[in-house]
Amino acid sequence: MLQKMIISRTLCASLILLVLGCGASENVQQWQLPAEIDELSGLAVGPDNTLYLHDDEIGAVYRFSLNTGEVSTVFHVEQPVIEGDFEGVAQTATHIFLITSRGRLFRVQREPNMTEAIVSADVFDTGLSELCEIEGLHALDNHLYIACKKPYLKADKRKLLLIEYSLASHKVSREFRFDLENIAAKKFNASAIWLDSESIFLLSARQRTIIELSRAGELRREFKLDKIRHPQPEGLVLDKGRLIIADEGGGSGGRITTYHGWPNK
Repeated sequence: MLQKMIISRTLCASLILLVLGCGASENVQQWQLPAEIDELSGLAVGPDNTLYLHDDEIGAVYRFSLNTGEVSTVFHVEQPVIEGDFEGVAQTATHIFLITSRGRLFRVQREPNMTEAIVSADVFDTGLSELCEIEGLHALDNHLYIACKKPYLKADKRKLLLIEYSLASHKVSREFRFDLENIAAKKFNASAIWLDSESIFLLSARQRTIIELSRAGELRREFKLDKIRHPQPEGLVLDKGRLIIADEGGGSGGRITTYHGWPNK
């Protein structure tokens, strides 16, 4: 039902907060998405000031305009749409990827001006289902970086476990285990990941916390998110000086929040 409703018309989000924040210099926008997109999960940067986003129950990707608030369907996988516990979206120049909590990776070919498409996907088993519960995906330098929400191995308790997955070989190329002893939050269950050349940013929905690590795993910063503004933060993007967070909606539609001029060092 969800994909039919989105395909049939372009929906518009409502801008519910403008120029609000913890400090006077902070510029924040918050968009309330239509109720049809409630269990908002992953985010990725799209073309022309848009975001790719997805619901965590079906294999579909939507496009959100940061200029207008419009939401439209990019594609859904097969017809009827594939169902699953989808926990991350990422994009490269040639493909869009979705991943499930058990490590099934869906690869869809990117096409120019892709809209309301019914697509097939190449599906890969990452082999991570025995290692951890997955929640978070990011693409960088011909690799996917996968965040583990819940490590299963006893040796990984109180460790932050990240996976580097090669898009050349479609195999795990590295496993990163970082110590969590220095963070203020007593626990940290990753729900989103973002990397650049210097830092790793991770978001935890349960703890409403963002941490920034060096690429060596040293803690640089830690942020606690406001509970009212972020009831269940699940997605994270950093782009063009903006921090963008996706929240599940709890029945009333998900939220997109944009912090302009971030980070404030």
